[in-house]
Amino acid sequence: PIEVIPNFVDTSIFRRLPGREHLELLGIGDGSVVIHISNFRPVKRIMDVLAVFAKIRERIPATLLLVGDGPDRSEAETWVRAHGLSEHVRFLGKIGDIVPLLSIADLMLMPSNAESFGLAALEAMACGVPVVATDAGGFPEFIRHGVDGFLHPPGDVEAMSRSALSILEDDAVWRRFSETAVKQAGQYETALQVERYESFYRRLVEAAGAKAGSSAQ
Repeated sequence: PIEVIPNFVDTSIFRRLPGREHLELLGIGDGSVVIHISNFRPVKRIMDVLAVFAKIRERIPATLLLVGDGPDRSEAETWVRAHGLSEHVRFLGKIGDIVPLLSIADLMLMPSNAESFGLAALEAMACGVPVVATDAGGFPEFIRHGVDGFLHPPGDVEAMSRSALSILEDDAVWRRFSETAVKQAGQYETALQVERYESFYRRLVEAAGAKAGSSAQ
């Protein structure tokens, strides 16, 4: 039989930190903070991130934090300048400790064409950040549509924008999504998944031993 054991997150590390010091360090004023983390490759659809953010900005004050680097960064920077969003979009490059940034984020956008699992999104959820993502790859395994995030087909910028605003425009809705995101991420706690690995390996060893015993008879 095939057994699927998902990726895991260390919730003792990935948890929302108190304080808003990083808002001041980054010069972020009032408004929502949206974050995207990736390697800026075409599969990540960084231009969709920008398109969704632009629609968010049409309705509410917001800042976009872009973490990572890659081949599509230059195109993204050009687009941001052309659309007059330079003051509201921060290209932060590669960051070692992402938890302080996740702790000031109100929403994560992950509009990828494909994902093997989507660990960055799970880590964000552990920090209380709701995720608007695509229904591609591993996202549907841990993001529950309408419960702790939203899932839409790749390229559906309009739907992702509506979902993002439904969370960001209502504090009570945001708190509900944030709390359920933390609880959902807790189901993927490292210790729980390590137990599943250990149990799986024990069963393999026991099955191999039983097979060897029967062959010897």
